[in-house]
Amino acid sequence: LQNEFDTKKEADAAAAAALTADLEKLKADFDNKSKELAETQTQGADTQADLQSKLNTKEEELKTLQNDFDTKKEADAAAAAALTADLEKVKGELESKSKELSESQAQGADTQADLQSKLNTKEEELKNLQNEFNTKKEADAAAAAALTAKEADAAAAAALTADLEKLKADFDNKSKELAETQ
Repeated sequence: LQNEFDTKKEADAAAAAALTADLEKLKADFDNKSKELAETQTQGADTQADLQSKLNTKEEELKTLQNDFDTKKEADAAAAAALTADLEKVKGELESKSKELSESQAQGADTQADLQSKLNTKEEELKNLQNEFNTKKEADAAAAAALTAKEADAAAAAALTADLEKLKADFDNKSKELAETQ
């Protein structure tokens, strides 16, 4: 029994030593975690202050944007009202112009018939002038051909006269030379 008790006591002592070592390690871990937590909380306080400041800034910006949006919405509503009024005015003018155009088209139908009649007359006159022009052109061509023939005859006559004058001069020279020789 004494031996069993001693063996158990040693085992208990070893277990207690191991447990003490574990406790020391746990205590060290706890101290480290506590230190980290304290630092994190200090940083977190700064971070929270920064976040609050940023949040306040963003809320201010949002408020400004909301005001700008409301102002723009009112301006847009006013512009839309003005645009609607303009559109109504343009619509009225368009209807008036359409009415005028319909009346003009009715008058235009009569005017178009008159213009078509005048155009037909002018085309007939143009056709007659073209025929006269063609007839005159043929006559002018015939006259030009006759004139060309006449000019050619005159040129031939002039050349013949020149030849005769030369022959007469040669004859006179030869006659003179013969008289001197005799």
